Amino acid sequence: MTSLYLFTALLCACFINLAARADEHASPLMAAQAEYLDSVEKARAQYLKRVADIIANATSVELFRIVEKPSPDIKRRFPEAFNLGSDYGFTKMKTIQGAELKQWVDVMRELLQTARLGGAACHEPVYGLRVLGANGFGAKGNIIFETTLCWKCQNFAVGISFPVEYFGLNSEKLKELCAKALPID
Repeated sequence: MTSLYLFTALLCACFINLAARADEHASPLMAAQAEYLDSVEKARAQYLKRVADIIANATSVELFRIVEKPSPDIKRRFPEAFNLGSDYGFTKMKTIQGAELKQWVDVMRELLQTARLGGAACHEPVYGLRVLGANGFGAKGNIIFETTLCWKCQNFAVGISFPVEYFGLNSEKLKELCAKALPID
């Protein structure tokens, strides 16, 4: 439901933005709305770029094979701090470190730096991804980024605000890395 609401709001915002730009004599309200939407998009892009820069210093990546609405026998959960309505369990987990880590970090940074709102208005993820690194005080093992990945819906979740925002997932390389690390049964 949240995804449908976000998709509808985004679609309306796009039409408002296009209408305001197309009409040189647009009302002051429409011009203000267009200015607001432009500033939100710029702020979103700056945020994602900063997250990509922070991820460059990752010490490890944890990949989870998740299931939505898990059966009661699956006790392990993938905690999504930014999506309070989620109920994801995980069946497998792999930690990526060492030489393999750089490839994962590079792919995720590219994904974040090129991210655009989008994907289908649903979210049925098969993988959870957590990036760990040092905080500003030198402690290691802190979560610096966490997301869920859905290739069915072609989106990934980012906890910029509440509710979570979904971005188009167009990285075949990330899909290959996930499938190689934790194949889908």
